[in-house]
Amino acid sequence: MKVTKAIFCVDDSFYKEYWPLQAKMCKKILNWDPVLFYLCDEDSDFFQDSHGTVKKVKKNSVHSIGIQSCLVRYWSTLFFPTDVCVIGDIDMFMFSPEYFIDKIKEISEEDFVVLSHDAYNTSSENWKSWGLPYHLDKMFATCYMMGKGRVFSKIMETPTKFEDFLEQISAKYNYENLPWFIDEFYISDCVQNKDHGIKIHYLGDRVLPNGKVDRRIEKWHLPEVTYDVHQMNLDRIRDGCYQTDLLKDGYYIDFHAPRPYYRDWE
Repeated sequence: MKVTKAIFCVDDSFYKEYWPLQAKMCKKILNWDPVLFYLCDEDSDFFQDSHGTVKKVKKNSVHSIGIQSCLVRYWSTLFFPTDVCVIGDIDMFMFSPEYFIDKIKEISEEDFVVLSHDAYNTSSENWKSWGLPYHLDKMFATCYMMGKGRVFSKIMETPTKFEDFLEQISAKYNYENLPWFIDEFYISDCVQNKDHGIKIHYLGDRVLPNGKVDRRIEKWHLPEVTYDVHQMNLDRIRDGCYQTDLLKDGYYIDFHAPRPYYRDWE
């Protein structure tokens, strides 16, 4: 398997500021075509801006923009039926060829890869406290699902209209009980509980017993940023800052960037 398209989404918020650097890193480090789906007041064909491939998607007036921003990335894979796509977060920077290229190169392009299958502990008391009416053995993180667009479509039974995709999901789940992680819940449910016939590869295993993600630069690992959130400042004191020599040596896999965007760490 070899990824060719990296899928991202933004709306009219500060998240748009990540696009130039995200696109640059995808192309320069991983040789991927970065694709941005921009939720706004109109639809468009695909076009090229100065950074990568962009398509405008008309936002829905019924569902929250947050839910739409999460779900449009999965729906968008139907435009690339024969390309292997990776689902990314616009503020999560990927820069490890060893992890994102070498790790999957022996896998068939007709299969599906879940690179963050261990992100949630569904047996934990915290999970139970959410009171969700559905059971999952595992819930995967959106970063980083990989597969051809037609494989995504087969697993999710993706309709051609984004509005229909939203309605398909809202008819099955109660959005009030699944706020910000509806995308992760939906794809996890489809992968595990649909008779899709796709071979699934569960890779990653990066979540450590203490809950930290191995080989990730977290936002509080930056020495330049001072947070209003007291816990993040405590986390920096506890964990320290990232090591420049380790970054140059290829130790780190990804970087969860501060929000909003800070140009002083570019």
